[in-house]
Amino acid sequence: MSISVFASDDNTLAEEIEVDYTEQFNQFIENALKSIDSFYVYTEKKIDVTEQFLQIYRNEGIEKAHEFVRENECTLNYQIVEEINPNSRATIKSRNVYDTFYTLETCTDGTYRKEWMMKLSGIYSYTADTGAITSARNPTLSIDVANFGAAWVAYMNNVSTSYNIIGTNSIKFTGKYHMYGKCSPPGIDGASFTKDFKSHTVSFTSTE
Repeated sequence: MSISVFASDDNTLAEEIEVDYTEQFNQFIENALKSIDSFYVYTEKKIDVTEQFLQIYRNEGIEKAHEFVRENECTLNYQIVEEINPNSRATIKSRNVYDTFYTLETCTDGTYRKEWMMKLSGIYSYTADTGAITSARNPTLSIDVANFGAAWVAYMNNVSTSYNIIGTNSIKFTGKYHMYGKCSPPGIDGASFTKDFKSHTVSFTSTE
């Protein structure tokens, strides 16, 4: 949650007090720990700090874990796998996989920090007896949760997705997007402004 006070004579922020960001983070962690085997935490430089994060979370609590994410500019993700028609005896089967990503980011001018969750979903087909991947579709990328605040609307553009079959039994899905937030302060006509929350790339690999 953040408490904002807006200047009345222009569309700039007079003051923003960052109180906490626990609601979406709590929701994400609760769901992620149900899929702990596919849960990962990476820094902005793509360094895997999953074990370090989990140690802090288990020993010091969720507030310290969130502080670690903020200080190290981490992205967190977990994966869900769903078999399509699991009882089918067909030789070619299909699988739906999706990753949910948590991001905490500061806008380009440094005035706001916001958090959100993205979902990258992909479908691929594979041979039942060997696990060899035979085909796939471009994944879909969507905003899962982005509660920027009562006066805010989160949106993205420059969205692109792709996939790459690696060898015989692995596939990598990738999504790219640019995140923005538009704020329309209540009671101040014409005071809307947009903040740039930068370009992001999310990806995951699924292996048979």
